[in-house]
Amino acid sequence: MNVFYIGPDNPVTVSVSGFSGKQVKPSLSGVRGSIRSTGKPSKYIVTVQNQGKCYISVQAEISPGKWKNMGKKEFRVKRTPPPVASFMKVEGEGSLTPGKLKVGQGLMAKMVNFDFELKFKVTSFDLSVDVGGGVYQTISSKSNRLTPKMKQYLKRAKKGQRIIFENVKARSPTTPIEKIPGINIKVK
Repeated sequence: MNVFYIGPDNPVTVSVSGFSGKQVKPSLSGVRGSIRSTGKPSKYIVTVQNQGKCYISVQAEISPGKWKNMGKKEFRVKRTPPPVASFMKVEGEGSLTPGKLKVGQGLMAKMVNFDFELKFKVTSFDLSVDVGGGVYQTISSKSNRLTPKMKQYLKRAKKGQRIIFENVKARSPTTPIEKIPGINIKVK
């Protein structure tokens, strides 16, 4: 499957049999984006900004100054999968001891099962703590760090209590802020 992702640098090899890398000129069409050389023969980086179909067209220099179209290849452009929120190595659902909760500092956002290097950072989240009788206290953070009030609640956590990180938002340097799945923790 020929796929490019919005956000990361997408590596691609472009070559034409019988022609050196200097005699080959690729171009990108169909979506907003670009193709640039890595400086290594036949190795390029594609960056794309919107979903859809795109094409890499290739020209080869058949004689000095004379270029010929050698064909094009279709690629699909997709969004990257969302990152996963993580707190003290718990993702999705899990459990932590009161001791582990006390040393937590904040949330991380990481890519799982994704082949490209793309770093996300949590930009905000809410912490909801079960304070008894099915009543939850919710506190907001405007960063990836726990607020002092959040730390107070986590230090007082008791066995069986539920702690929920929700409304988690994250972004990478090349993608907009997006809401990602939260974390549900049971104190053990």
